[in-house]
Amino acid sequence: KNSESKCGSEEYAMTDLSQSRGAIQIEGSQAIEVVKKGCRISINDLKKNNCFGTVFHGITVLIDIIEDNPNKFNIFTLRSFGESSHHHITDSALEFGYVGK
Repeated sequence: KNSESKCGSEEYAMTDLSQSRGAIQIEGSQAIEVVKKGCRISINDLKKNNCFGTVFHGITVLIDIIEDNPNKFNIFTLRSFGESSHHHITDSALEFGYVGK
């Protein structure tokens, strides 16, 4: 088929993976610094409504930038890595004044 043809419903499949992910939301003036500590991608130029996949402390994540002033991020990871992800994020945030609740 040529590149201009459209896919019909018989040519693809969709699978809902939303229940396989957990989300951790971080926000604040130093949130970008927390993300940068564990992330291999340069995020300084990314703004609100940008989203990217990367590895955060060895765990594959999807990071969605909700706000950029102040910074607010949703970090999505496989649910089975949720506890490890939370540990890495809170550990990275300690030097910026994070106090566990």
